[in-house]
Amino acid sequence: MESAAELFKSLSDEDCSGRDTALLPYVQVLQRWKVWLDNVPLFYSACVQFTDVWPSNSIQLYPHIHLEPTAPGLSRSAVLYGNRRESDDVPLLILATCLMDGLGKSRPTQLQQDEDAFRKVCSFTHTIGDIDRIRYCPQRPALVAVKSAGTALSLYDVSPALSLLDRISAEEHGTAAAAEEEEEEGVDSIKAGEDQSRSKETGGEDDEPTGVGGSGADGGGPISVLESPAQEDVSLTWGCCGPHGSGDDGGVRLFSGLLGGGVGEYAVREDGSLAEVTVRRGGHDADATVVDLAWGGPCDPGPHKPTAEAGTRTSGGALAASGLLGSAGTDGRTLLWDPRQRQPALQAPRCRRDVNTVAFASTADGGGCGDGTGPLLATAGDEGIIRIYDIRTLGSCGASACGRLSRTAGVTALHRLKAHNCRVLQVSFSPHSRSLLASSDDQGRVLVWDLDRTTRLDEGLDTRPQLLFVHAGHTLPVDDFSWSTELYGTLASVSGSINPEVVAAARAYPGAESDLPQPPSAVQVWRPSWNILPTDPHCKR
Repeated sequence: MESAAELFKSLSDEDCSGRDTALLPYVQVLQRWKVWLDNVPLFYSACVQFTDVWPSNSIQLYPHIHLEPTAPGLSRSAVLYGNRRESDDVPLLILATCLMDGLGKSRPTQLQQDEDAFRKVCSFTHTIGDIDRIRYCPQRPALVAVKSAGTALSLYDVSPALSLLDRISAEEHGTAAAAEEEEEEGVDSIKAGEDQSRSKETGGEDDEPTGVGGSGADGGGPISVLESPAQEDVSLTWGCCGPHGSGDDGGVRLFSGLLGGGVGEYAVREDGSLAEVTVRRGGHDADATVVDLAWGGPCDPGPHKPTAEAGTRTSGGALAASGLLGSAGTDGRTLLWDPRQRQPALQAPRCRRDVNTVAFASTADGGGCGDGTGPLLATAGDEGIIRIYDIRTLGSCGASACGRLSRTAGVTALHRLKAHNCRVLQVSFSPHSRSLLASSDDQGRVLVWDLDRTTRLDEGLDTRPQLLFVHAGHTLPVDDFSWSTELYGTLASVSGSINPEVVAAARAYPGAESDLPQPPSAVQVWRPSWNILPTDPHCKR
């Protein structure tokens, strides 16, 4: 059976009325989305959706949050996302804020889609090409990298936008405090509050940069662009190459997948420009595409921890002391690189099909998964199976090209997760707990797993991690999602939308509901209900 993405494309390009058999998957997807929409209040403690004109390929929940002064218990979390070109419009890198329930004491009565729930703050133009992947630097969050496949790498300084966020927050707190003072003094606070609210909504001259309900303030373009036609696919990640992850020698690095199975390493100069440090080859096949990159090691700051403190943690072993770079490719290989070397140091057992994603468990909480395991690695791809490995058990790469002398014999995965039954596009561990893993697929779903909750199996592996939650808020493949480092259990995900003509044809399908909704191209920020998630290990509630 064709994948959902292939079906959507074929139906968008052809006459839908003459393809009743191909329409059935659309009808099923749209009915599933309608059921999901009706059940948001039952399974989510927060769920916000923002519909944009153009679809987005990449998203990051930014580590910037402030309390909402007019709504006790609510907070605004920063969201960073980019869109791709579908007309003459210039792609934009957008910083926005999302209104979330930080305490988890109430559930939404419906999917929140109003302008107050999601505000655009600042937009940065990206004239170089589509925004295929964005990643902010954990060690220097104001630095954001953008990858345009086949074109260039770009760097943005979003510190002016962050200052704008702080100013908006201060002004809102000042407005709320003034309103309280007027109420206590017996002034006509109701009229004053209405005037202030109206001024905020209409975006008066002083408040225009907030971008409420609009495109936000103009943040300008990138601070530097490294034109490079060798940039391939969406693989992009930040790392830290100093001794013991301290960044004293070499500092932060940007890694990107290149044509010919290569991995480029780039340094950031003092003037903000990118400089190529080295290109690593010889691990992946020459005709392979490096689909994903991930950095794991003590340089990753955990939630609510400054970089220096997180950098003192070690995951065990000489390799982990300086951090590891993971790469996944269409040759079925998952490789781990020591940044001090040009050849890969470790490898997972090779898969028969493409590996689309690789992720390391956060070292912030220091523990294993309840069974004494060491540092964890997750991989997944076209096979639809997520494999979890203890890095200490992986095989080393021989002096000849990695994999030609197989040293992975006897290496078995700790867990094999098979609930997707389709291509898995991305996996990511929670920054708050290494037992929480999320994974997205090409059927528009994001699954959340708990590796600490296991079920006994009658055959095969002894135990299987529990599938906690299925987010079915998208109808097209979820190419990218992001955990929040500030709000426990909170994620953001992006996807495109189905062609309206396809939706109209699906509504006319025999036996289909005539009121099937039109799913939008949307940015969604969400969190499962608190009674579904395990307790936050960093917070006593």
